[in-house]
Amino acid sequence: DDQPATMYDSDEQRAADIVALAESDPGEIRERLMSATTELRDAIDAVPDDRWDTRVERTPGGRVMRTSSVPGMRWRELEIHHADLGLAYTTADWSPAFAEHLLDAMAKRLTPRDGGGAPAFEVRPLDSERVWVVGGRQSDDAANPVPVVTGPAADLALWLTGRPAPETVSCSHGELPVIEGW
Repeated sequence: DDQPATMYDSDEQRAADIVALAESDPGEIRERLMSATTELRDAIDAVPDDRWDTRVERTPGGRVMRTSSVPGMRWRELEIHHADLGLAYTTADWSPAFAEHLLDAMAKRLTPRDGGGAPAFEVRPLDSERVWVVGGRQSDDAANPVPVVTGPAADLALWLTGRPAPETVSCSHGELPVIEGW
């Protein structure tokens, strides 16, 4: 069978697995993390060069992605959830490369391919030369330019995941655009 397995059996099973693991003792969580990291590294190393464009499903009938997106997904999961723990590791510990990688991923997630959806806004990190346009509908009204959201790249990236905006993030039009959870 040449059909790749899905990442999860269902969204519900994924959510239940997360809850169950969160209730485990820290030693078990660490052991599972280390084991999963080794398994993923071995699986990535085993992907033939001509298979990186293969499409895989996250869940049966769910989101479809290229195999090549898996390493970046894992990087995002590790960095974001490490910062989510509320311990000594924060977005300030993220590298500029990771912050821009996450901004790329979240801008893509929030921008419909058909140009529709929520009104567009710009994300202009204070510590990067890059600019991201997020959302779909562009305004042709010169008197009402798109909102510009600024702050450190890492804090902007965290906010674009749907988490609360850090105090360092602000919008030229006052209130920040609403971001749905990821």
